[in-house]
Amino acid sequence: MLAHVASHVLSTFAFRRQGLVSGDDALSILARAEYHLNEKDLDSATRELNQLKGAAKALLKDWLEAARRRLEVQQALEVRYLFLSDSMKMPTTE
Repeated sequence: MLAHVASHVLSTFAFRRQGLVSGDDALSILARAEYHLNEKDLDSATRELNQLKGAAKALLKDWLEAARRRLEVQQALEVRYLFLSDSMKMPTTE
């Protein structure tokens, strides 16, 4: 009887997933996104969270839009930096 009660109590707690877990459910997606954010990988985290559906995705709509804008700016800055670094190279004489 006690084992049954303990089993019931423990089953009511949702165990938090962590790391690069497999699965397409919201908890698995959130765990992978959290992992990528901890690794400072906004692009991968955004890709993971973009897989969410329904209310979960609706709750993150503003965050996803802000993340996309940041990634776009970051990419534009990287392209500009590469362009400037190439234009600063000294021409070689042949």
